[in-house]
Amino acid sequence: MKKFKLPQSYLYLLLFFVLTSTVILGFKYKQYDDRVDYDVLEMGNVLLFIMSIVSNMMHMKAAQSKNPNAFVRSIQGSFLLKLFVLVSATFIYVYIAGPSRNAPAIFICMGLYVIYTVLEVRTAYSLVSKKNAKKNGTSA
Repeated sequence: MKKFKLPQSYLYLLLFFVLTSTVILGFKYKQYDDRVDYDVLEMGNVLLFIMSIVSNMMHMKAAQSKNPNAFVRSIQGSFLLKLFVLVSATFIYVYIAGPSRNAPAIFICMGLYVIYTVLEVRTAYSLVSKKNAKKNGTSA
């Protein structure tokens, strides 16, 4: 029987997702702050996690490519994909919620976006540096 092994790049994203979801649910049930809509935060966190997993898959595929430009294209493509999906989701939320929209939750989700992007790009660069080190015969 084959043992399931999760790549390290997915592990960091999964750990961050679980950590942030736990913190958000803890704040929600403790009713920490009435100004923040924790349901919006949780949905934003889930959407960011899904988009980061898709982007990470793009980076892993690009790291296996022989074309050196594939990695740069994967970074740019994942950035644009996330940008369009997340901006569209924000506009849909603002349109549906109307005047009862929750700006603090949107700004917190923007901060989560930055953290997810940093994690994703850091792991993508480590994938490429390991590939280059293996190709050159040096240690990464």
